[in-house]
Amino acid sequence: MKGDYDRLEGTYKLAGLKRLERFAYIIQTVGIIATFVFLVYIGGAMLNPFYLPLFWAILASLIWIFIISIEAIVFRLMEIKKRDSESAKFLMADRSMKKALTVMVIALIGFAVAFVPFFAEQIENVNEIEGEVEFSDSETIEFTSRGRFDFLRAHEVTLETVFRDDIEVVVFIIPERIYDPNRDSYAPGERLNIQTDFGENDFVFEMPEISFDEYYIVLFSDETVTIDYRISYNIPANITNLLSTVFMAFVISQAAWAVVLNPIKKKHSDKAIYK
Repeated sequence: MKGDYDRLEGTYKLAGLKRLERFAYIIQTVGIIATFVFLVYIGGAMLNPFYLPLFWAILASLIWIFIISIEAIVFRLMEIKKRDSESAKFLMADRSMKKALTVMVIALIGFAVAFVPFFAEQIENVNEIEGEVEFSDSETIEFTSRGRFDFLRAHEVTLETVFRDDIEVVVFIIPERIYDPNRDSYAPGERLNIQTDFGENDFVFEMPEISFDEYYIVLFSDETVTIDYRISYNIPANITNLLSTVFMAFVISQAAWAVVLNPIKKKHSDKAIYK
């Protein structure tokens, strides 16, 4: 009778532990969704022009998921301890180890993408805007100061005259909202650039780190001229540093969890009926 009572008591405690685990996960999932939406909203999300600032929302979600993963380790250890069956303990340890290794691989991939400069350079090259325009009076080139998902920022604007280096071109970099096709000049307070003309030398302007907005490069010339342009984007260092740190935290925690599980798995392996 005593043994039966102990088994029943253990089953009841195990069921209570599972209920607590499910409740904790549901509450935290709701919290992740609410935090994600809130951070996107306060980050300045808009539909026109389209801008969805995801970085801080994704970072907060990853940190919260990391906390949940630590909680999952604690719950799993408690559940293994409360199981009576050697086979159940072995299977739980085995499956948990496989999950830990899977998470480690995914986190290592994320760490590599965030940390290794090669991947950042490829992303930046794909998002670079370049082209050629020919005009005889005025021309505009549109770009955004940040990527529409907030992982990139406009880094540098480069303009170069083609074939005709003796022609002077006037350039203004201004917010789209103040552009007026009837104007041929913009005051210093209205534009980003100080230098407003170029010809023999290339025009190279390093963009300041500013909030998201749509901008125009407005060009003027008295003669027909062809301009090669390039707007370069880069991934800010704080984005790669923070993401690589979070992914490495996943790698370390899951590796430690796998190390803890290995002796548990071996201990119950010989006595397990099924594997």
